[in-house]
Amino acid sequence: MPKIFDLELKTTSLALRIVIGIIAAAITFFVFYYLPANLLSPISQFLPAQALPPLSTLDPLLSSIIDPMLPMIGLVLTVLIFLEYLLRGSKAYGPILILTALSFIAYLYLLFNGGTMTIAPPVSLLMGTSVDIALDLTIMMILLMLPSILNMIKGMVLITRKSGP
Repeated sequence: MPKIFDLELKTTSLALRIVIGIIAAAITFFVFYYLPANLLSPISQFLPAQALPPLSTLDPLLSSIIDPMLPMIGLVLTVLIFLEYLLRGSKAYGPILILTALSFIAYLYLLFNGGTMTIAPPVSLLMGTSVDIALDLTIMMILLMLPSILNMIKGMVLITRKSGP
């Protein structure tokens, strides 16, 4: 039987964990890395070409909304989600939960720009009018962070329980 850290698994159980981990990591990769990195291509597939303004006007708008670090954190999340499924029940599961929760919190913080999103649409989109749009989404950001905070607490409890007497 293969042994991962302090966890002994049957070969079929290990294979099942790997398959489920790969599926969850693939979904995480698509949602948290691919979509933020390539936001224009999924949008342009569903809208007719006449509905989209030229890409030169959308690039500054998207770069003001999407932080460039989001895809990198998405890659980190992909690896951590796979490890979370693989290492469930071992001593390493608590620290992996904490790292995953911290990564999700960082992702949400960057996604919401710290709670206040400021969007400056290009002047060419608004027919020569200059506008700055500011949205205060702090409460929504904190509400979306709550499950990650609870997972972090769960990881701390698991660490103290495993290292206790």
